[in-house]
Amino acid sequence: MITVNKIAVSLAVWVTICCGIVVFAITPAIANFFTIESGAKKQDDQIAANTERIKQIKAFREFSKDQGANLAKIDKLFVSAQNPLDLIDFLESAANDCGIKMEISSSSAIINEGGDTWPSFNFQMTLTGGFSRILEFVKTVETGKYLVFVPSLSISSQGSSDGGTRTFSSNDLKAIMTLTAYVNSDEKQ
Repeated sequence: MITVNKIAVSLAVWVTICCGIVVFAITPAIANFFTIESGAKKQDDQIAANTERIKQIKAFREFSKDQGANLAKIDKLFVSAQNPLDLIDFLESAANDCGIKMEISSSSAIINEGGDTWPSFNFQMTLTGGFSRILEFVKTVETGKYLVFVPSLSISSQGSSDGGTRTFSSNDLKAIMTLTAYVNSDEKQ
């Protein structure tokens, strides 16, 4: 019986040692393997995403090279925030070409950092001249070299009265116009 007990105890010790090896050595190794495998899968996904980003960046660089001249033209549409006098010279030149008198009565800058609207300058101006010449001026400004918007234009007559009768000439119109000129937001201030 002692031999059977020794065999049973030895068998129990051996099973305990085997279970301990399985629990403390093999199970963590298998868990570590699955952790490494899932980490490798995440890295593969990141590599694939980065590869796609690199392709997109290369495509954008090629597009930039191909469209560089057009992008330069677009930049010229915006008024310089540092020097808006070029726009004022353009407006005065257009007024002279159209044969009207122009006075800029007020201006304001709208610099909207991170907002929904683009930075811009607003000008309110008074125009004096004939109806067709005023409309020609508005058309010239809107189709000119700058990106502008005319949100309002109010035209009224300014005829002279001689003893109760009012006389009008073709140049007796006065227009109050608001002009919004968009500013290049990439300029350093």
